[in-house]
Amino acid sequence: FLQYHMIDVLNKNLKDDFAVQKYCFGNIDIIRKKKVVLFGAGKVGRDYYSQISRYHDCEIVAWVDNYFNKYSYDCCKVESVQSLLELEFDYIIIAVLSENVAIEIKQNLMEQNISCEKILWEKPQLVY
Repeated sequence: FLQYHMIDVLNKNLKDDFAVQKYCFGNIDIIRKKKVVLFGAGKVGRDYYSQISRYHDCEIVAWVDNYFNKYSYDCCKVESVQSLLELEFDYIIIAVLSENVAIEIKQNLMEQNISCEKILWEKPQLVY
């Protein structure tokens, strides 16, 4: 309980959006030595970016969001979903907390002729 609240206080007071990681992508082995796209630039997306970028054998080729104009980070650029059409990648990781939102995103991606085997979502794991 105390640890949870300490991390929340740190997140609210630190100016660095990537300072304290709360969520992690559990199946990291599947994306090792792969090119990945992160879909979602909110809290889960920031935490996934922080986690995955520490693995030197995982390449984040893009970070996309439906509301990409809403996000501005010093270390990286969030792009529009349309940029996927110009990219080569092995997987798209949907970085959202809600399963219903993830299903909707996956359906939209599949409508753009992206194979469902390339789209990954799992319930984000709490770090603490």
